[in-house]
Amino acid sequence: MIKSLYARTVITFTIVVMISVLVAYGINYWIFKKSVEEQYLEDLTTFSEGIVKLKHTQEPEEVETFLETMASLNNYQIDLYSEKGHLKQFGKLLLWETPKKLSEDEILSVFSGKSYRYYETNLKGCHAVIAFPITIGEQTLVMSIQLDTEDEQLSTYQIYVILASVLIIGCMLIAVVSHYLVNPLQKITGATKLLAEGKYDVHLDIKRKDEIGTLARSFDDMAVEMGKIEKMRQEFVSNVSHEIQSPLTSIKGFSKLLLEDNMSEEEKKKCLEFIYSESNRLSKLGDNLLKLASLDSEKHPFEPTSYSLDEQLRRIVIMLEPQWSEKQILFNLDLPKTTIEADGDLLAQVWINLITNAIKFSPSKGKISILIKQENEVVNVFVRDNGIGIPEDHLPYIFQRFYKADHSRDRKQKGNGLGLSIAKKIVELHKGEISIASKVGEGTTFEVSIPVTQE
Repeated sequence: MIKSLYARTVITFTIVVMISVLVAYGINYWIFKKSVEEQYLEDLTTFSEGIVKLKHTQEPEEVETFLETMASLNNYQIDLYSEKGHLKQFGKLLLWETPKKLSEDEILSVFSGKSYRYYETNLKGCHAVIAFPITIGEQTLVMSIQLDTEDEQLSTYQIYVILASVLIIGCMLIAVVSHYLVNPLQKITGATKLLAEGKYDVHLDIKRKDEIGTLARSFDDMAVEMGKIEKMRQEFVSNVSHEIQSPLTSIKGFSKLLLEDNMSEEEKKKCLEFIYSESNRLSKLGDNLLKLASLDSEKHPFEPTSYSLDEQLRRIVIMLEPQWSEKQILFNLDLPKTTIEADGDLLAQVWINLITNAIKFSPSKGKISILIKQENEVVNVFVRDNGIGIPEDHLPYIFQRFYKADHSRDRKQKGNGLGLSIAKKIVELHKGEISIASKVGEGTTFEVSIPVTQE
């Protein structure tokens, strides 16, 4: 089976042209065969009537000379037949190598008074024959007059008609075939308009194996993916609205309390602390959204330099000391000397997000391990904790924006669900990978793989 639309189109139009030529030839044959046949047979009939009239002016002994002269002057062949068969031939055909000879039955038929007319064509031209009884002296004979000719004017006219027939018939067939080719494209166009209107459940029922079928299947896949993107967009807007509305509601509530005169100084201070905390939360959300937008645009500044990865991790652990010392968390660092070429500022954001998460979800007096392992040209960094862990069914979605394993969005666990999304984006910008392994009640391990050099 031919699957290529190009090949099918070429073959289809080749067949259309061939069919057009054959049909045009058939039309030409039926149009001109009768008219040309009648024309030449009519010429022969007129000539025969002239011979019969002129014969009466000739003496019987001069008839044969007369017939020879008439045949030669007009390029005809005249044959005389008796009841027993052929007698004499006068003149000779120009094109036909084997002139028509009447059979015994045909001769007897003409003798009985039946008319005889014969016509045929080939590549050389036309061949017409008529036969009739004629009396020469006291003897009745059958005279056959044959004509062959090549009519250039008629052939040129036939060529014009053939070409016109090919054009008309070809156009009609191409119109029919084009409908077969264009119909699925019209379906795709209609589906595209529906897609533009936001109807992502559109489906093309085109079961073809050529390029159009491939296009239809790709369109269906695109519609599905766009539907998913639209769903993610709606969820994103909903999540952003929730994350913004929650602190705004708190700020509004505490601000209203501050307007009351019956509050003590201590209560006012607590309200101001809550307002500051929620404002800081809003600011952090805005910063993360801007960072994500910058990373998504692929225009975020990316300036790789060669630096010590182990020293960077140690500095970040020390920087986060107020958070882990409050929970009396023990750190286990296995950081051999490692130099990589990367954007240090961006990767620092990754380590801060991962280590902060580990601290957040680790119990008091918990344990966090940070390890570096280098394999060939790839550096693997592991951040492990022995905290609450993440349910297995949540793991595939953990890097989605605003996703939180605790769907109740516990306000005690600060965060907006963007940290891991930012970390994943930064790692991908470094042509690396980030993965997670976790068990409920046993802890979580993040693994980040970064190429040693950035090409």
